[in-house]
Amino acid sequence: MEMIQSPTEIVYEGPWDVKELLAAEGGGARTVEQIMAEVDLLMDLFARAQDDTVFDSSELFCGQIAKLAEILDRLKRLRCYAVLVWSTDVNAPGNIRVYEAVTRWASAIQQRLNGFTQVWAAVPEHRALELLADGRVACARQYLLRLRSTGGSTLGEKAAHVLAVKAGTSSESWKQLYYAVADQVRVPYAGAEISMGEALGKLSSREADVRSAALHGLCSVPGRETETMAHILRAIVEDWTTTDCLHGYEHWLERRNRENDVTAASVEALYKSITGNYHLMHRWCRLKARVLDMESLTDSDRLAPLVSSEDDLDWDEALLTAFDSFGWFAADLRKSAERFVENGWIDARTGGGRRVGAFCEFSVPSVHPFIMLSWRGGTQDLITLVHELGHGVHGLLSAGQGVFHQEVPVVHAETIAIFAELIALRRRVDIVERPEERFARLGALIDRVMDLVFRIGALWAFEDGIHRCFKESGALGKDDLRRLWMESQGELYGETVGSYREGYADLWMTVRHFFEVPGYLYSYPYGQLLALCLMDRLEGQKDRSVHLVELLESGGSRGLSDLLAEIGIEIDREAAWRGGIERLASWMDELEQLTRLLKKGSAA
Repeated sequence: MEMIQSPTEIVYEGPWDVKELLAAEGGGARTVEQIMAEVDLLMDLFARAQDDTVFDSSELFCGQIAKLAEILDRLKRLRCYAVLVWSTDVNAPGNIRVYEAVTRWASAIQQRLNGFTQVWAAVPEHRALELLADGRVACARQYLLRLRSTGGSTLGEKAAHVLAVKAGTSSESWKQLYYAVADQVRVPYAGAEISMGEALGKLSSREADVRSAALHGLCSVPGRETETMAHILRAIVEDWTTTDCLHGYEHWLERRNRENDVTAASVEALYKSITGNYHLMHRWCRLKARVLDMESLTDSDRLAPLVSSEDDLDWDEALLTAFDSFGWFAADLRKSAERFVENGWIDARTGGGRRVGAFCEFSVPSVHPFIMLSWRGGTQDLITLVHELGHGVHGLLSAGQGVFHQEVPVVHAETIAIFAELIALRRRVDIVERPEERFARLGALIDRVMDLVFRIGALWAFEDGIHRCFKESGALGKDDLRRLWMESQGELYGETVGSYREGYADLWMTVRHFFEVPGYLYSYPYGQLLALCLMDRLEGQKDRSVHLVELLESGGSRGLSDLLAEIGIEIDREAAWRGGIERLASWMDELEQLTRLLKKGSAA
């Protein structure tokens, strides 16, 4: 076992009580090494008991699941502890050592646990259902069903292990090459050179000159890098396709659907709902052009914000907005959100060597979630605060489901967090009366939704196209990528964008998701549009708080489709997504009415 530095070498100064994660069941303190040793011992006992006879006896099977619960509890504690300590100062040597040591150790434990997953996935269906019918494993039933779904394949245990090991020299190595190439790309901008990430960030600037210069720079880069990037992306797509074939997956998204615990039917219904309603994006772009006083948008105005300024918000005002949003649905949800501030579970400081970005770590059911963000003020930081609080409140309410079911798959989790965002942003529209303020706030809300549903949806359509292209023809070159990119962008924007400059057809290479996590993109529009559907369904109901609290308390104990069906949202059917689309269209009606009102006022 790798030795970890003494606690005095760890640099941690903040509101969290991270020692909670190391506490023993009776309240005593433990070191990181002691918990590692406990897990190693439990893992040895678990591995020794792991043979075919475990599945012949309900008694043995229940005992094995009890051991697994103990292992996962400790594993989650140490992972969370390492992430929290490292995130507060990523440059402190002691923090780096504990993070790297725990990460390596946890990875080795997970590899050993994967052996159980493979064997469990191979148990005949009838026998697995008999074992799951035992009330003693009810606390893990859905978790075990997911393991069978994600672990089940035509591969044997040894072949699956070989595939996992070889990932480091196949898909992972191509991903690392992409990072190496992308991070070295320098984009010409304003007489200097900036990174690709910086240039992409400037595409949504409030200044037209900044947007245009950034896009010009990005479009001048691909000529030098297109061949390399096309080769990398083709290799990643081929590796993904090969792995799918070995597992017996028919559709390129099946693997991701299993991980997200969503049905293929719901994903297909979502896809049709997005691509079948691009006219809403066209309508939005025409409105944006009118507001910006243009006949049509240029290619650099696609991501232009609708208003030229952002609301100023201080921390206390943001908290009040967040709490009111949770309270609007249920008083208990407001109280849960308030606990994060009252108990110091949010670290919202800026500066130092803090980790970039925001997150919510669920930890374990017996502790509480931890939230980190960097508060600087403004609407975007409010969205981040409410989003992470949405995750946090979800984690508090689902803790009763235990270590197996407190957490939920990505799409399920993001739907709840985005739902919290929507309520907060819509409430901010409704509390102001002046048309100028309502226009600015509603415009910002719609802009965000349009981006996540339709712009990201078009990226998904492009990715779907490249996987289909390779599967059907066995080829995927730069010309294919350019053609598919322009087709997807053309469908997204229609005739609302006048023309595209040279080099625009190669901008697919700037989307890291295609290279990092194939098939992940649909999670964003799935969560966003489903949150709109949920809002549309619950908003007018007197018992909405009951439905929402039950949804949160269920955690991962049931599939998302089943939970939503109980409140009348059958996401496997395209019609179920219509509520979200119609809600978005009604907001656009409202914004267009405000636009006419403001123009009439300015002309008077």
